[in-house]
Amino acid sequence: MAADLAVMPVDTLDLEIQVMEDEDLAIIPAVCQLCVQDDHGDTVATATEIDVPLGQGAIGGTLETLGDHDWFQFEAQAGHTYNFETLLTGLHDSVITIRDANLTVLASNDDIDVANGNLASSLEWSPLRSGTYSIEVSGFADAQTGGYLLHWDVEANHDLSFVYPGDGQDLDYGGTYTFAVTPVANAEGYMFGFYQNGQLVTYQYNHATDPEAAEFAIHPGDQAHADVAPGNAQVYVWARVDGQWTAPSGISINLEVSDDHGNGPASATPINVGDSVRGDLEANGDHDVFSVDV
Repeated sequence: MAADLAVMPVDTLDLEIQVMEDEDLAIIPAVCQLCVQDDHGDTVATATEIDVPLGQGAIGGTLETLGDHDWFQFEAQAGHTYNFETLLTGLHDSVITIRDANLTVLASNDDIDVANGNLASSLEWSPLRSGTYSIEVSGFADAQTGGYLLHWDVEANHDLSFVYPGDGQDLDYGGTYTFAVTPVANAEGYMFGFYQNGQLVTYQYNHATDPEAAEFAIHPGDQAHADVAPGNAQVYVWARVDGQWTAPSGISINLEVSDDHGNGPASATPINVGDSVRGDLEANGDHDVFSVDV
């Protein structure tokens, strides 16, 4: 025996089945577990692929059950700025999250304006590298169900600015540090210059086809960067667009020498008799002081 039923999307449905056999009527109680069809996958492996070119677009979705997450996968281009926003059509409180191919969270937003009761979500994001990314729509605390519209607006970015490090930031002279800028739309390449005392110390040109085109790494221990010294420095970048160089964008940083051992009794490194201790005199006039109990 089979029957087709039109029902609302609920978790369970109580049915009463009447069976006629040999002219005897029997009533059989039954509970049917209903499976609600999911409109968009709950993982990156089952994500709905969407096309997100320059301009605007949207896709609708529904969080059918508590804990439901809707995943979408798209190709993003370095040099573009992506604005995503949810319009709530039944869902009360949304959260949106962008992840890279390793599922690392790159950007997330819960509420546009919680103080004024706007519990929709919105974020602006610019990828450093072109590639495949995912955006996930969920309900706040996994305690929401209902419909929504995921809207996007994609613009070509023409603002050449540093993402990291920040202007005026202190960095460890002995470490490796990377300077990254927001990619510019249609850039053919980027020229980075590292300056100290008004002089160009080292530079690097990255072609736009390089996956790390908008990044520049410095390590004072490398032979190519042997002239990099502790102290203040400036880093500038130019982008080449349509055969012309843009105006430069620049930041100042301070390369600090990390002292492995203190210079006086108050900051002395405690050691035990018989210990072997390694040290470096990192700068002229540096003194490494050790204290020992005897």
